[in-house]
Amino acid sequence: MKEDKQVGDGEMIKKCMLRYVSNQRGESQSIFIPFLVLILAIFIYIGVDVYGYIMTKQYLKDTVNETLDIAKAENGFDSSTRASFDDLASKYGLNPNNITIQATPKTVQRGSSIEIRAHTTYEVHALRPFGQTITMPVDVYRTGFALTYIR
Repeated sequence: MKEDKQVGDGEMIKKCMLRYVSNQRGESQSIFIPFLVLILAIFIYIGVDVYGYIMTKQYLKDTVNETLDIAKAENGFDSSTRASFDDLASKYGLNPNNITIQATPKTVQRGSSIEIRAHTTYEVHALRPFGQTITMPVDVYRTGFALTYIR
């Protein structure tokens, strides 16, 4: 009598498991799991791109800030300051050839405003499997005052 009860329990467990795996029409409920994983992976991939954009903007800000300090000490921006900017951008992992920079040219008087504008683009890779290519602009603007008095 005990054996019949154990067999009955085993079949009951099978029925419960099958109820979760498929419904009356034979459709599987577990088909949603791969789609859920796919959607989750896409969101994670987009999150990595958002992080990449934020870090690119931060690196460009840091590069412009350090270049602005040099330009303030030298009372403007010239080719040697551009070379310093390119070196800093390379150290941060940015491509200096893709960065456009506009700045106040050299020899402004002490206390005059010095402005630096830098522009580059960031390509979003997350939507590439869908045939979409999106480039987002990264713009940085900083201003300061010349420090050296010119006689």
